[in-house]
Amino acid sequence: MKIGCIIVTFNPDIKQLVRNLASVSKQVSMVYIVDNGSYNYHNITGLKKIYDNLKIIELKKNLK
Repeated sequence: MKIGCIIVTFNPDIKQLVRNLASVSKQVSMVYIVDNGSYNYHNITGLKKIYDNLKIIELKKNLK
């Protein structure tokens, strides 16, 4: 059985997001970040270089 994790972000603190990913990525087969139009999206996409099991889904605006 495979288990995944979904993290929804909107202008996240990147250092905190890295700590979260470091903790959860070892416990699941795939981590999905759904980003709601963050201004620091480029920092979020840079995390794919660190985590092989990370997939980022970009939404162009913050959905309520």
